[in-house]
Amino acid sequence: MQSHPLLLLCAATLSLPLFAGDAPAASFILADLSTAAVLPGSTAVSQSQVSRNLNNRTGLTPGAPILITVRSTDPFAWAGSLNYNPGTLTISIAATLSLIIGADTASTTVSVVNIFPDIVEGSDGTPVSGFLRSSSVFEFSLVVPWEADLTTAVFSLSQNSTLTGTSAGTFAASTVMAAGQSVGPVNIETSSIPEPKSSAFLLAALTLCSLRLSARRIPSPI
Repeated sequence: MQSHPLLLLCAATLSLPLFAGDAPAASFILADLSTAAVLPGSTAVSQSQVSRNLNNRTGLTPGAPILITVRSTDPFAWAGSLNYNPGTLTISIAATLSLIIGADTASTTVSVVNIFPDIVEGSDGTPVSGFLRSSSVFEFSLVVPWEADLTTAVFSLSQNSTLTGTSAGTFAASTVMAAGQSVGPVNIETSSIPEPKSSAFLLAALTLCSLRLSARRIPSPI
């Protein structure tokens, strides 16, 4: 059976991609980012920032919005030490990594909770060290306009960690790590957001196909 030429024309029109300009990504590495709280206390709150120049626009589509993807190689990690008495103890570690470019921002937050329902022996004044990881790697993204200043992209890491329970636990040290020390680097990629093709062109092509097919009877195949 031969295909009707008008059907082939319309099929070709409908199969045209709706997006164009998908450019190769530029890559960057954030090798070290951690934050340590000033202690002792039952709450550990701290924040650290680093700036990176992401303004390598090689391969990006001029004028198109820029997608910035932040992806870890390892989960968040916490390292610290505690003092506590006999009783119950809940360790809650919360870390937030944010990317800030001008007025645009995006972030991801992870939490790790360890519960000790019945501590028989306390630390006796000697802090007990510990190391925790979140359950999985993280990924988030931010879209900025082409005109955005990428020379001073800010990466902010904060922690808001607590000790609760009857054991009267206190942090002697509390450090959250997104990259560096016992944690692999954070990878950053920039790429262009594909732009839609002209909707006027697509509408005209579809209208042409519709008019031609409706005006001409297509014979049944033999």
